[in-house]
Amino acid sequence: MTDGITNIIDSLDPSVVDAMNGALGIKFYVPKSAELDNFTTRWNRKFQIDNPNDPPLKLSIFRLWRYDTTWAVAQAAENVGFNNRTSFQKPAVPRTSTSLDVLRT
Repeated sequence: MTDGITNIIDSLDPSVVDAMNGALGIKFYVPKSAELDNFTTRWNRKFQIDNPNDPPLKLSIFRLWRYDTTWAVAQAAENVGFNNRTSFQKPAVPRTSTSLDVLRT
């Protein structure tokens, strides 16, 4: 079974779970930590503010990965040091040999 299936096993009817006797599933494990608890609290609070009529969602591994990826991309963009350009501009001279404009045929 995939992680997606193992994430919903708790919500399945017990007879369905009994029928899966012997099935092997893989579930990612995220150890408990103060940082995770803090993030979960902030995430749930923000979700309820943005979606007051929706029931709370369980914070899955995929949501954690999405958050981590978004955070890493934002930090990388910040470290690159953009010059606050409001539009894309072609550089006067390519900085590296990996510039895409040299790949034109």
